[in-house]
Amino acid sequence: MKAKLLFLSTLTLVLVSWSLGGCNDDTATSGDGGPDASIEDGGGDGADLPANQDEDCLGLDAACEFSTDCCSLRCIDGFCAVQVCRLDGEECSASSECCSGRCEENELGDFYCQPGSGCAVEGDLCDLDADCCSGVCGDDGRCPILAECQTVGELCTGFHECCSGVCADPGTGTSVCQHAPGCRSIGEICHENSDCCGDDCVEADVSGLMRCLKPAGCLAAGEVCGGSAFGNSYNCCPSGPTGGSLLCLDTAIGITRCFGEGTNETCLPDGAECSFSDECCGGFCLPIDDTGTLVCGAQCVELGGTCTAHADCCDNMVCEDEVCQINPYECAPIGAACEEPEDCCSGDCLGGTCTVT
Repeated sequence: MKAKLLFLSTLTLVLVSWSLGGCNDDTATSGDGGPDASIEDGGGDGADLPANQDEDCLGLDAACEFSTDCCSLRCIDGFCAVQVCRLDGEECSASSECCSGRCEENELGDFYCQPGSGCAVEGDLCDLDADCCSGVCGDDGRCPILAECQTVGELCTGFHECCSGVCADPGTGTSVCQHAPGCRSIGEICHENSDCCGDDCVEADVSGLMRCLKPAGCLAAGEVCGGSAFGNSYNCCPSGPTGGSLLCLDTAIGITRCFGEGTNETCLPDGAECSFSDECCGGFCLPIDDTGTLVCGAQCVELGGTCTAHADCCDNMVCEDEVCQINPYECAPIGAACEEPEDCCSGDCLGGTCTVT
């Protein structure tokens, strides 16, 4: 398992701008807009540390805010949890023991680990790459523990932990990282360059895990900015007086993202290429073909259509595996229409839209 966590060190040497030590700050200190180049740790005994941790990280059961605070790289319900977690159906005494982050009492008064998100989270058993939220099943038969920001489907305790900046309950009772509409942000799982806001999808480690990386320079249009994700700053492209914080703006789902130059003043018409939905006059930024090109539109995606996030799909649907499907939950997902906070799985309804808490 330790060998599978060595990729953070390798990536830090190759990409100075992408290391996620800025996770505990609302604003970044790096000059180029990306996360800081160090991991900020707490205190602990440092025994059997993952490859990216040092002797100052927090030990088991210590109070934590983020997974990177802990030597085990697992912060569940505010406490550092074991690295090799308990599987669904196994007995437990606390949620921090379970891979799913859910330890619940049954009708007999016994406590067992319950399923979390639809995909297998870090530490869970797997047979195929497709079983894991990360898209990779390790040689040890478990989904690898991610040392940087959490990718979509992984458990989270706050937006700072997610590459997308979106941490919310999808309807299961457990908060997981979720996709923001449009292009994929730094650190997110990808298949090809066009998936990523920064147009840079690379193999992150020897397991074959593909993630969006940030090229040198400012943050591309669509990137999460201004503290809405792990350490990202306000340095939106282009650098200079017309970019930076002027283009790092609020979005309909409650996170801040870099708008393309000019789209902060004039929205893009239907048919124009875009990075995410808030740039478009029609409110949607959707893939039009297999090339991954995103264009503006005014029509939500019907059942069975290709989507980038829940917000792309028409009412009473969710985006799963990039396809709009019937919503299996009684509450509305992030980006869906709402009238009251109770309508939303996240518990927040702002301006008629379910938003991040």
